[in-house]
Amino acid sequence: MFPLFVDDEELRRRIAPQIGKDRFRAAIRSLEHSNGFPLTHKLWKGRYWPAVQAWLDQDQGVRDGKFVGGSAQDGPETFG
Repeated sequence: MFPLFVDDEELRRRIAPQIGKDRFRAAIRSLEHSNGFPLTHKLWKGRYWPAVQAWLDQDQGVRDGKFVGGSAQDGPETFG
């Protein structure tokens, strides 16, 4: 089970491990100020993962139907 509040290193590991630490940190800081990326909670010392995941889904168009449900046409059934 994953913790709900994650530090930026864990966030980088979950989102984009191919990006270096400094570059990832700079990207997150930029998104905080310009796009409403979830902030670090002062008490829990991390970002709330479900909020980050919801932000990513919205940013990537998952919640507006672009990826949910798909648009593939179903064909006729063929059994043998």
